[in-house]
Amino acid sequence: YRGFGSPELNGLIEQASSNNFDVSAARSRIAQADARARQAHAAILPSVDAAGNANYLAGHSANGTAHETDWAALLSASYEVDFWGKNHAAADSARLLSVAARADHDTVALTALAGVANGYFQVLSVRQRLNIAHSNVDAARTLMSIVDARFNVGLSNPVEVATQKAALASAELTIPELEQTQVEALAALALLVGRQPEGFTVEGAPLESLAEPAVAAGLPSELLQRRPDVYTAEANLKSASADLVAARAALYPSLTLTATGGVQNPALNAAIQSLSGVGPTMNLGASLTQPIFNAGKLRAQRAEAQAKQEELVTKYRAAIMAGLVD
Repeated sequence: YRGFGSPELNGLIEQASSNNFDVSAARSRIAQADARARQAHAAILPSVDAAGNANYLAGHSANGTAHETDWAALLSASYEVDFWGKNHAAADSARLLSVAARADHDTVALTALAGVANGYFQVLSVRQRLNIAHSNVDAARTLMSIVDARFNVGLSNPVEVATQKAALASAELTIPELEQTQVEALAALALLVGRQPEGFTVEGAPLESLAEPAVAAGLPSELLQRRPDVYTAEANLKSASADLVAARAALYPSLTLTATGGVQNPALNAAIQSLSGVGPTMNLGASLTQPIFNAGKLRAQRAEAQAKQEELVTKYRAAIMAGLVD
């Protein structure tokens, strides 16, 4: 945009980059996508929790009274062995969606900045048209006075007077229409730069004072790789491919390892054997789960992921074709 040689336009572009509402919302969507990517990546690593509990037991019977306080301070860890790559695929999908969110932000920014430039040029154009309209009205009024003077001395007829009055009225009618168009254009431009419409204005320079950026013929097709819409479509496609891997892996067994250790009283309180007193404790476990019957839910999820991937392949091709047309 600096190629137009307008410091005022450059300032409006900078304001829109920082204050445009759509661009700010896109930045927030990037933060959300990054947070989801971190959440998905956390599933690859073990999870560790700290827990403390206390339980007071008391009872009375004919044999006497007894009471006991059981307590424990434990650390527990669990880890799902990612044999089939489900967790890694989910993390890759979330990471690629974060990449797509950044490309979406670039698309929104380009659209917003182009809107600022177009709005600025529209304001300058309307002002120039207003100047021309005022000149036309002045000329029509001058001509009206000449026609009236000719009519007063008998050198003109009523038809010429009526015709000139109609021409003057028509010229005057365009001014309020253009003024309203200017108000609307300024309001739209204020919204794009994140400003209140009330009191917002631009100094504006004549259109002929602006430079015309040179556009060279024969743009290389490599520019397609710089288009954010194409990059978004590509990242979404890769994310869908990762989702398909995760959906396929969900059909296979999952193995989860657990470990718990700490200090408790009683030191061992198992179903077969108990060991009274305070002491260290440890519990190791492993669970293997294989889906057997879920009414085809997992297979339907895999089919959905595959259909989504096919849809995004089509959208990726469409984005490339649209870029070539542009």
